[in-house]
Amino acid sequence: MEVTIRRLLWLALLVGGPLLAPLVNDPQVGQTVPLLTTLLCIELFPVLWARWVDIAAPTVATSDVGIVAAFSTAGILSNAITAGTFNAPFLGGYDQDQIASVVQMVIWAKMLGSASYLIGFHNQRLTDRISRWFPDVADRPWNHARLRIANVVFLVLFLITYVIFQIRLGVPLWDPTHLKEAKAVWRNDVTMSWMMRGVQLIFIPVFFAVVEAFASRRTGRIIFFCSLFLLSAYLNFRLGQRGVPIRALFGLMLLFHLLYRRLPIVVLAISILFAIELMNYTLAWRMDEPTSTARLAADEDSSTTGRVASTLSDYETDRNRLSALTLVFAEFPRNRDFVLGQTWITLPLAIVPRWIWAEKTEYYKWGDSSTMATLAQAPIPTPLVGLLYLNFSWFGIGIGMFFWGAFHGGAYKWLSRSRRDVNVVLLYTTIILYFSPTDMGISSFLQYVVPLWVVIRFITNKPSLSAS
Repeated sequence: MEVTIRRLLWLALLVGGPLLAPLVNDPQVGQTVPLLTTLLCIELFPVLWARWVDIAAPTVATSDVGIVAAFSTAGILSNAITAGTFNAPFLGGYDQDQIASVVQMVIWAKMLGSASYLIGFHNQRLTDRISRWFPDVADRPWNHARLRIANVVFLVLFLITYVIFQIRLGVPLWDPTHLKEAKAVWRNDVTMSWMMRGVQLIFIPVFFAVVEAFASRRTGRIIFFCSLFLLSAYLNFRLGQRGVPIRALFGLMLLFHLLYRRLPIVVLAISILFAIELMNYTLAWRMDEPTSTARLAADEDSSTTGRVASTLSDYETDRNRLSALTLVFAEFPRNRDFVLGQTWITLPLAIVPRWIWAEKTEYYKWGDSSTMATLAQAPIPTPLVGLLYLNFSWFGIGIGMFFWGAFHGGAYKWLSRSRRDVNVVLLYTTIILYFSPTDMGISSFLQYVVPLWVVIRFITNKPSLSAS
């Protein structure tokens, strides 16, 4: 029955786009609605059509394809219908027909990327090979004395950096509303990147703690360490980086799903929607004008459907992913030549901290964190599809997303061979959440995956005789 309902929803979405298009007031937006709903169908295919849905699968949990990507596309659709136009503020010299043409090109590119990703993910021969790239950490028991040493080191580094941050911020510890001032503490000076790194180190020992608690299946331990995880997320939230605690909490949900009890897809969907609403609400604490708070107050009497649509629309306005992609596709190759791999030439610089070499940011000209700054002096991340396009055009999207899907397919096969092993589960969760072939993805990989792997190597013994 569940499978039938999900597939009927998918079919309704597939045929609903052409039916919805004539109801949209703006003709350019109306013409684009069927393309957006088709993109939604591709992104939701692994979620709604599969007989068994695993929320830990990369085709469900990551932002490339699946429910996370679908929420982003739904935000673009809701924003366009609500505003009567597309969120493309950087195309100032374009008329509505030209803007609609660029937006449609972006949607076609996203469809190509999503389809290529799924094809790569299901390529059995390639994913089998890639699955052997991942470290052999299964069936390796922990040396708890060494784990305590590692935890103390990370906790000390966290406490030192957080105390410095708290002194510089100068507001009560229980006050989370000064996000703008908090970002100014470390963002105005790139050499203060060590502060962000140090504060985020709290998640390393907490990840180990919750994994061990889930594996023990003791309710008291699970409640205690999950509460400690929530506290760690709150402390990181106060730094002004809303995505850091939300992604960490998403990781906590995946660990719960893999090690303790399977979560249905509806729980993941509700959690993502709640996280989007939280990000929208707290936008007022990062800005001079409390627009999000005012919008929420105005929506108190609206219907549930209207509030969800408004939430998704505000999310797109906040994140500006469509605006970033439209500028990239408008600039290349019309005004600029394709950069032919320059995005990835500078990735090795990620291993050098900015507090040691502050000028290294000058070399990040075409990364996901710098492309929009180069084109429009705007601090908006550029999605992977946009990076592949500005480097290698449409060919880059097809080939790049194919291999990216194959990488995730190999990671999922690696997990499937040892699905209940705490070391594999911990590394797999952080890899699919924090690693991507971009400068921000490499940075978060060094922040989370590498320390976790080093600690696992430090605290584990050889595989047990019973396992061999």
